[in-house]
Amino acid sequence: MNYQEFRDLWHAALQEARLQIPHPIGPTERINLCDKSQSYELVIYGGLNPKCEPFHLAATIEWEWDATLSARYETTEEDMLMQIFGDFGIHDDDTVPPRLRMDVCLSAGVAHGTVYPVPSLAQWQRWVRQASDELQSLLPIGIKGSTNSSSKPRRTRRF
Repeated sequence: MNYQEFRDLWHAALQEARLQIPHPIGPTERINLCDKSQSYELVIYGGLNPKCEPFHLAATIEWEWDATLSARYETTEEDMLMQIFGDFGIHDDDTVPPRLRMDVCLSAGVAHGTVYPVPSLAQWQRWVRQASDELQSLLPIGIKGSTNSSSKPRRTRRF
C-alpha cells in the first residue's frame, strides 16, 4: 500500500460514513522534500445536529506518511532475511506490521457574540465524562495506545 492508495481508501471510508469532504477546500496535502514524507490534514465540519445545539462541531484529522512506511507495506524484514540467508524453516517471530499514527482534534464552539454561563465544576465533569464515554463507544478498539499519567489507554485503529 502506498500513500495514494491509503488516501483513496480513507476518502471512501469517509463517504461510506456519510462525512463529506468540504469542497472546494478539501484536504491539505504537503510533501516534505527533505525526507520525502507526505502529510495530510482534513477539517470536517459537523452539520446542524439538534443533539449538539448550541455548539457547532469540527474535527481535524492529520497523518504523516513517510517513505519508510511505504517500504514496510511492500515487504517485511522476514522477506529480506529469507532472500539473503534462505529459508531455513526458522519462523520464530514475525515483525510488527507498520502503524500509521492519526491525530484527531475535536472542537466545538458557539456562534459569535453568544454568551453562555460557565457550568459548575460538577456539571462540567459530568458532561466531560458523558462525552468521553460516548466518543469511546464510537472508536474502534485496536492495538493498545500510549498512555499518559492521567488518562486511560487511548483507543487506536491499526491501518
